[in-house]
Amino acid sequence: MNWDANMRIAHLTDLHFQTPPTLREMFHPKRWIGSTNLYILGRHRKFSLSTQRGAITAASAQKPDLFLMTGDITAQALHAECSLAQKELQPLIANIPSFLIYGNHDIYTSNLPNKSLKQLLGQWLPPKNPYLFRHESIAVLYIETCRIDWLSRGWVDPQALNKAKQLLEQSDARFTILCIHYPVVNRRGQPYGPAQRAIRNGSIFEEWLKKAPIDMILHGHEHHGYQVNIQTGKGMIPNINPGSSGYARDEKMDRRAHFTMYTITEDKLQKVERFAETAEGFVPTTWGR
Repeated sequence: MNWDANMRIAHLTDLHFQTPPTLREMFHPKRWIGSTNLYILGRHRKFSLSTQRGAITAASAQKPDLFLMTGDITAQALHAECSLAQKELQPLIANIPSFLIYGNHDIYTSNLPNKSLKQLLGQWLPPKNPYLFRHESIAVLYIETCRIDWLSRGWVDPQALNKAKQLLEQSDARFTILCIHYPVVNRRGQPYGPAQRAIRNGSIFEEWLKKAPIDMILHGHEHHGYQVNIQTGKGMIPNINPGSSGYARDEKMDRRAHFTMYTITEDKLQKVERFAETAEGFVPTTWGR
């Protein structure tokens, strides 16, 4: 890439592609609980296929050089959901370099990589934990923060942090992005909570970050987006969550889908743009819900 030009990165998260489970898939107790929550208690109405398609189309129209997604591709990691995601993401993954990571809804019934996701989207997913994805002179570091937990808590493997440190020491990237699913800090810059939704050993991760040469952190999990600064080995750097990109628009609840675009020149983040769904489509917006 000519570094006199800008690199544009599209960031979507928490699309939550959803399909009803088969009877056989319902045999797992977590899927039984999840399906009850989605289809009997009505949570499935919080996400919309038309919104998901709109976010993907709008992000593609921004003509990004790179596409990143920070997890929760699916609702319950069902085969039909993975197939739907693979189909609907085509405008991005088929046309530009792309890197997707797992969310807690993608690691739903096993700590092993989901077979259907691996089969259908494997070429865009990390092959191991940790993993350093390269595009031109930008590095994207993936560290897994998800594991099976009845309370939806995250976890970071200390051995993965040691390996990630080695990957960073060997990297010659001009700009390094950390992509994780669970947040480290909340919108006030404090440790993310409540405890039943946070990284259980988040304090270890936060201490590791203080020495890591990371230029920007991207994450998901929290469906209402925010941007704060966090301490890394590069100083105070942006920690960004656009908010769910699959949220069905609800004007009464002031709930809508978002995605973000980043402009990077050489070793600097020059611009952050956030887009929100309205009746007219996805338009530029500010930070808030």
